[in-house]
Amino acid sequence: MRSKTLLSRGECWSDFYIRLTPKLGLISIGLGLRLYIQPFLHLHPIGGGPQVAHMTISHHPHDRVRSGKKHRRSSNRKRCNPRTRSDVITATSQIKTSALSSVSSSTRTDASSSSIGLDTPSSPDGPRQSCFPALNFDMPDNVPSSLDNWWCNAKDEYAFMGFSYSIASCPSYDQLVKDFKRQRNTYQARYVRLYSNCDKQGYNDDLINAAWEAGVGLLPLIWFGFDGDESYRPRKKALLQTIKSNPKAPFVVRTVQFGSEPLFDWAISADGLADQINDVKQKLSQYITGQPTAMQVSTSEMPYGYQIHGNAPKVFSSVSTLLANSLPFFAQDASTARKAFSHVTSDLNYLKKQGADKKIIITQTGWPSNADVWKANSAAAQANVAQSKAYFDLLDDKCEDFKQGPKGGVGWFAHIWSDDGLPGWGVVGYDGKAKFEFKARTTC
Repeated sequence: MRSKTLLSRGECWSDFYIRLTPKLGLISIGLGLRLYIQPFLHLHPIGGGPQVAHMTISHHPHDRVRSGKKHRRSSNRKRCNPRTRSDVITATSQIKTSALSSVSSSTRTDASSSSIGLDTPSSPDGPRQSCFPALNFDMPDNVPSSLDNWWCNAKDEYAFMGFSYSIASCPSYDQLVKDFKRQRNTYQARYVRLYSNCDKQGYNDDLINAAWEAGVGLLPLIWFGFDGDESYRPRKKALLQTIKSNPKAPFVVRTVQFGSEPLFDWAISADGLADQINDVKQKLSQYITGQPTAMQVSTSEMPYGYQIHGNAPKVFSSVSTLLANSLPFFAQDASTARKAFSHVTSDLNYLKKQGADKKIIITQTGWPSNADVWKANSAAAQANVAQSKAYFDLLDDKCEDFKQGPKGGVGWFAHIWSDDGLPGWGVVGYDGKAKFEFKARTTC
């Protein structure tokens, strides 16, 4: 797996590998690092907060092309100290349970005393709504004949939206339904934001049918990967074909994500990304009308990704909803979760300015229960279960702030559903049990 990191004044490339030694039940980790300096003097803090970057981990341990330059790996066990970025494809689904239990003990610290009440179904907030996917909405037995009055107005949606959910391991249909129902019934998730990819034939239908069965809206993802290739094109084609052919698709697909931080990865140019977004909008024009009750097309990106492309004005113009990633754990001055909101505010201020007050949804945000995979840039940054819970409690405390956001308020997705998708970052652990009490508000 290839990982990349960027600093505000330099870049660090590292390679992170996880492989199983079956006979010993151990995980061996190899790290390779290449560090070089590239000043970014044109960048400045957003809204008073420091600008930071992230790390990515890719499928393939091959040389990676970035801006026409190929960077080779070099062996070095020393880890650099950048802000790690949020896109990650983990190999945990391929690791045996015996090995996982040996590395997840720190992740589950205090879980036995903090998961009380989490699997008791929550009571939906507010009066009954006759729109999908409101928490009090009753799913029909059959697919309606029209989308009229089906979707809730995006202007009425803010605060906790749901979970970012990795499909890297291609979860079975039964597992998808089980997880989606649990997210909705126990945690009041209205949507599932997909993360990573599964190229298994017919899998898009599984995702859409599972979302329908569970009664949740879906944000499918056209995944670029990190190899600078054209693998996104068949994924785009397959998803569009499924949306057009599966009768349930228009009733569960809320927003098509064209990439997860593709600008940061230099997977495509800003103009090229805008062209692709517009092409999807044209091909799905029967569902995409530009109204807040219609299907949307966007890209999941962090502010830094836009900045390194001259603020990517064409991309901002091409989308009607802004999907953003904000992970303050990697800030240079990070300490405790309760002090992190200024960095979230900085990201939102940038997006609000560049996006001309378009609707903003944070598709990736959270705080890790351990830093076994991604190290913090600040020595004061604390990673434990208590801090994970404190971060989501903080977001709840700021519900009124989110409500004041553009176009009816800012929504957010917890990144990520399970440690199986990103070790240390899940709301639930490897064993499927909640690591801490999570009762996020969907309204205030």
